Amino acid sequence: MSNYEYRVIPAPRKGEKAKGIKTSEARIAQAMQTRLNALGEEGWEYLRSDVVPMEERAGLTSKNITYHTVLVFRRSADFGIFQDETSGFGTFAQEDALAAANDQEQTQKDAEASEAPEGTKTNAETPTPAPAIDPAATPPTASRAAPKVSRDS
Repeated sequence: MSNYEYRVIPAPRKGEKAKGIKTSEARIAQAMQTRLNALGEEGWEYLRSDVVPMEERAGLTSKNITYHTVLVFRRSADFGIFQDETSGFGTFAQEDALAAANDQEQTQKDAEASEAPEGTKTNAETPTPAPAIDPAATPPTASRAAPKVSRDS
């Protein structure tokens, strides 16, 4: 998948003077060419130009809509989200690796159980004893009952 970063700049409004260029169309073309080549040297690819409306204030209460021409450029970008540092992102690779590890553990336990002589218990079959409770470590229980309140009225 290709990732791009974009750059938008305003299109030139005035032409550039250059040797041998006399018409206004040639001057504006020269200005565009200069900007396109400058950004092309930085790795930007010209994509398109757009006319964008912009609402601007005119006085205290009124607004005008003006239109601006912008030039859109793009270049390949490496944001680091699709590299090896995040392998398995968006897939089931982590779950598959965990399931494979569990399968391997179960296979080892089955192999140990089949190698042990009959009548002996393996570590997998031996129940784990419950932890002993230390009476000194447990908090004392309340031995007194709550005082009785008499209602003699």
